[in-house]
Amino acid sequence: MLLAIDIGNTLTKLALFEGSLIRKKAVFSTKDFSGGPAGLIRGFLSGEIADFAIVSLVVAPLGEVLEEAFFSLGTAHRVLLQGSRGIIKDAVKDISEVGSDIMADVRGALLLGNGPYFIADLGTADKYILVDGENTFAGMAIDSGLGVSSRALGASASALGEVAYELPKSPLGRDTSECMNAGFLYGRKYEIEGFCRDYAAILGSEPRKILTGGNAVYLKGILGGFEYLPDLSLYGLLSIASEERNGL
Repeated sequence: MLLAIDIGNTLTKLALFEGSLIRKKAVFSTKDFSGGPAGLIRGFLSGEIADFAIVSLVVAPLGEVLEEAFFSLGTAHRVLLQGSRGIIKDAVKDISEVGSDIMADVRGALLLGNGPYFIADLGTADKYILVDGENTFAGMAIDSGLGVSSRALGASASALGEVAYELPKSPLGRDTSECMNAGFLYGRKYEIEGFCRDYAAILGSEPRKILTGGNAVYLKGILGGFEYLPDLSLYGLLSIASEERNGL
C-alpha cells in the first residue's frame, strides 16, 4: 500500500491508498505532526504496512525529521517533494518557486481528464491555479487565507471580535458578527469568481472549476459550478507516486 502525506503550513493530511482507493485518512495540525511524525504515522497505520511513501512538503525543516521517521518505520521507498517536475511551462522563470503542493493539486486535477482547470485551493494561503488546455501549469495568484486575514483584522481592530465562519443567508449583514462573516465569506466568493472569470478570458475558454483546501468547506455552499474535492492533493500525490514506482 501507499502512504501519501500532504504537509501544509497549518494542516497535515495523511491517506493510505490501496490501489487507487483511499483505505483511510486523517488530518493533524502541522505543529503536532512536526513534533513527532514517526509516532503519529505509526498510530495512523495501526499495524498496516506502507511499502511506499510520498510527501508534499512546504515546511522545509521537516525533511530530515521525516527521513528519520520513515527509516524507523521501515518504509522501503519514499519520495519527498519540495519542488516541481514535469508540469511547468518553459515560460515560468524559476520553477523552484512552484511548490510541491501546487504540483499535487495540478496532478490531482489531471486525473479527472484534460484541462483547462481553475483550482481554488483555500488554506493558510489561498491559491488560484490555472491549468491550460495543454495540461500544464499556466500560472497562479496567491492571497492570504481566511484565518490569516481574520487574525490580522482582529489584531488591528480588536473591538470587532473573532470571525465564526458561519455563512449568513445574505451578504448583507445585520449585526457585527453577520457583517464580518459576510465580508470574509462572500468577499472570498467574489474574489474566487473574479479570478476565475479573468483566467477564462486569458484562456479564451471556460475552465473546469475545482474547490479544495482546508477552508474550502466554508465556501462550498455558495460557489456555483465548482466541484468540491477535499482530497485533490492526495490523489495528485498518488499520481506522482505511481510514476516514481514505475521507475524503480
